[in-house]
Amino acid sequence: MIKIAITGPESSGKTELSVWLASKLQGAFLIPEYAREYLEAKPIDYKYTSNEIVLCAEQTHEQIEKALNTSTEVLICDTDFYVLDIWNQVVFDQKNERINELKKQHPFDVYLLCAPDIPWSYDPLRVDEYNRDGLFVMYEEALKKDNANYFIVKGNDEARYESALAELLQLFPTLRLKD
Repeated sequence: MIKIAITGPESSGKTELSVWLASKLQGAFLIPEYAREYLEAKPIDYKYTSNEIVLCAEQTHEQIEKALNTSTEVLICDTDFYVLDIWNQVVFDQKNERINELKKQHPFDVYLLCAPDIPWSYDPLRVDEYNRDGLFVMYEEALKKDNANYFIVKGNDEARYESALAELLQLFPTLRLKD
């Protein structure tokens, strides 16, 4: 199984890219962003805690474990443990050992780091419109520190998606496209 994580600052196109890739790759299984699902079920002014970010990490872990026990050829994770780790650091000014344990337990074959070079899109769950570049630096530094295999996804519209797909096909020649 080839494991692909989509990561990066908010409003950088992670979900759109992950859905698009899953629609193009044969045998792909998409794990949606659990944190979004969790927080959308809460009142708009809900104040979440660091423990709830850890809960989201645990749910992501469970979804990955289930996928690993299937015949899935390609696992695509929309939002990974780097997102949860950096989110926890930025909002609560702390690292969480459990999130880091899960990050180490589930290394992905490649991380697609989405650059914040697309227009900001309002969403009530997003809060860092003016810090996307700073967050991007945090992501890249964390990936480098962990010697993670990653590449940066940038550009607009279809070209952004096509370049990501081309990079994946080059890295993993056994990937197959859907008819």
